[in-house]
Amino acid sequence: MISLKTYQSRVLDSLRDFFRQSSKDGRPEEAFRAVLEKNAMPPVPYIPAAGVSIFARAGPPRSPPSRPSATAAGFFFIFASLAMSAA
Repeated sequence: MISLKTYQSRVLDSLRDFFRQSSKDGRPEEAFRAVLEKNAMPPVPYIPAAGVSIFARAGPPRSPPSRPSATAAGFFFIFASLAMSAA
């Protein structure tokens, strides 16, 4: 199993705290300030992403992609067939 580095664990904990508090009271600004205080960071302004809502992004895409995307399985079969033909 891969173990996270200390800074990675701290980032994930902070993000988890932000999302929990933000979803609990619906005020991301307050959640952001609380996470900054918890981590002894200096106060900085909260700048929301324009036009992005957590709830609006939660659903499925409005329209399917115009063409299928490549997957890891597709690449595996391509490389496997190339390797077999080279052998």
